[in-house]
Amino acid sequence: MSTPLGAADKATVALANTSSVLAVLAGFSGAARPFWLLPGHACPNGNLPTDVRDFDGVPTQDIIEVIAVRGPLHAIDGWSYFSRSLSALLSGDPHAARHLAYYAELRASLSILASTGIGVRIPTKAARYSKLIAATLPI
Repeated sequence: MSTPLGAADKATVALANTSSVLAVLAGFSGAARPFWLLPGHACPNGNLPTDVRDFDGVPTQDIIEVIAVRGPLHAIDGWSYFSRSLSALLSGDPHAARHLAYYAELRASLSILASTGIGVRIPTKAARYSKLIAATLPI
């Protein structure tokens, strides 16, 4: 059962800035970078803090970079889940195939959102909702 977007989330989506994402990804063009995020990044493993106070301490530029690199990473994961879903289906395990296909679809959705400048995070570990964040500042 899905919940419609509230006014705050609709406003966040409206602020999403694809050019911010493209600017970050352009930094990979012709550059030999061993990591998606540079050393010294506030979230070196790409995981944004789940605690609201810790999240508020992350610089906006670092949040934009995390959202930008998640687009390709979610796409890669999505295709991986999809291929494992097909493998499970061919192996005669429809339950595993359905489960893995769901995760492939989820990752594809997250990739599309991140590629358009929208990130999704869980504000607290106990929360049963997600919060949308947008890459809103041009780089």
